Amino acid sequence: MTPDSVHRFIRSLVGEESDLPTEGAAAEAEGALPESAAVWAARLSRHLLEKTISTMSPDEASTMAAVLPGAVEQRLMVMLRRLDGDTAPLGLAPEQVALMHRLVHVGQPYTHFLLGLQTTRRELTDQVIEHLNKYQPEHERPALMRFLIPSIGAFFDETLDAMLSEYLAERERLMAQELSNRQRMISALVAGQPVASEHALDVLGVDLDHHHLALVLSPVDSSGPALDVHSDMGRTAAAVADSLGAGPPLTFLPDSAPMWCWISRPTPFPDDCTDALSSVCAQRPVHIAAGVPASGAAGFRRSHLAALDAHRVAETAGDRALTTYHDVGLAALLSADPERARWFVGEELRDLAAEDPKTADLRATALEYLRTGQNLLSTAAALHVHRNTVVYRLRNIERLLGRRLEERPLEIHAALALMERIGTL
Repeated sequence: MTPDSVHRFIRSLVGEESDLPTEGAAAEAEGALPESAAVWAARLSRHLLEKTISTMSPDEASTMAAVLPGAVEQRLMVMLRRLDGDTAPLGLAPEQVALMHRLVHVGQPYTHFLLGLQTTRRELTDQVIEHLNKYQPEHERPALMRFLIPSIGAFFDETLDAMLSEYLAERERLMAQELSNRQRMISALVAGQPVASEHALDVLGVDLDHHHLALVLSPVDSSGPALDVHSDMGRTAAAVADSLGAGPPLTFLPDSAPMWCWISRPTPFPDDCTDALSSVCAQRPVHIAAGVPASGAAGFRRSHLAALDAHRVAETAGDRALTTYHDVGLAALLSADPERARWFVGEELRDLAAEDPKTADLRATALEYLRTGQNLLSTAAALHVHRNTVVYRLRNIERLLGRRLEERPLEIHAALALMERIGTL
């Protein structure tokens, strides 16, 4: 088989010239190909478009119809030139690049162009075989068959690789851009900067006018593969949203390990939020720190800052369960500056801040005594001890304090609550 025989077959395949209009890069046939090649490419691309979009939704079909014909025409012309001996690099033309980008930006999967390529390859192969069966001179048919069919297959394999690479690269660029936009908007909201509700809905998928509950999620065991850890946190966020009757959560993973999450719904959250959170937390290897439910853009920020505070307290105390700001708000406020909090505890509790078990029992008694309004009987009942035991312990407590509890009850109560929740800081 000679190059001339291939050239003659291609001219025979594309037929005589026609006045059928063409579009895209195939509007003019270049090089040694006859002008009828562009007409053939245009006709075949329209036929392939009809077959490709027949199983698609109207929106998907509209997207493909806008860019597919020109991309297919151009590729068919490149293939004809390649079969005819052209050795130019097999790159993607603007039509194919535009097709890949369009699919990515409208959210259509790569299977759409894969379907188009498969259909094109099958139709073209069938057409070549059909034409070969009638081609003259007959003695050239076997050699042409051995050359053309593998060459067409190799061409489409190269085309698929190039288009898939472009599709994935564009999707990665788009995802990076979307992530950057989300990060900037979340940072702006957390910083208290004004953000238009419609813009937030478009970028984050969150209606800022709704009610929000922010969470900070962290793994109980972070030694596993990062992908598994992130998946666990994502599934936990989705489970919380589902348990609270909300839509998909907004999640964001900053540079540090904890995942930020917002659960949003149009109506106020139920009073039993903690029960729902506890139920989810008990079933998953993820610690949940929850903020306070709040509404609007200010509530989006307020709930998040509260969740961060709850997470900080839980991390300091070594908690590995659910931590709500409602339970640790005072400790979070008092420990915002750890150094000053440590000074405060030491100055208020003095020797009562010792870490031995006996002193810890005395601190628990003092805290319960102050919680009950300095009621001996209520304190004894809460601790399951005799009233006289409480009296005895109070004497030891005041000895360690170096003062009576009544002298600075608010300050001592705060210091005791801080030690109970966080420990020695």
